[in-house]
Amino acid sequence: MKRDIWGVFHDGVLKYIDGSVPGTLILEVEIEYLRGMFDEPGISFRIELTGYTKVVYSEYDEKPTQDITKIQEREPEILYVTSEQPLLLDCVMGTLELEYDAMRVMLPSEVEVSYESLVSASDTYWSELSVRSKGDAQPFNREDK
Repeated sequence: MKRDIWGVFHDGVLKYIDGSVPGTLILEVEIEYLRGMFDEPGISFRIELTGYTKVVYSEYDEKPTQDITKIQEREPEILYVTSEQPLLLDCVMGTLELEYDAMRVMLPSEVEVSYESLVSASDTYWSELSVRSKGDAQPFNREDK
């Protein structure tokens, strides 16, 4: 999956991290508005990074850490992709750098979600939000589609 896909996780919170270097890193990104665009109930995506060799979280005014337990405790909130090579994510309280070979995004049932599905869901959500914000700001209800 292309690394720019991390941009669809805008406002997503990294709630769970597990793995070891080198190897596979499992992440859970909680992002209710984007998950709501998919039929399966839930508020998060499971992300599997294979060939993982590096994760560094640099919280502002703190020493960078590669300790996944400490990173998980801080629950970084993703804002946008700063760089794709190396992958650098700007977060609310710092930056997250990841190095890996391949990425899979799944629903909690382990059904894989394609790059195109994620981009389409994100585009649809933000387009509908834009339309609602120009009107009389009705709460989003997926059943209205």
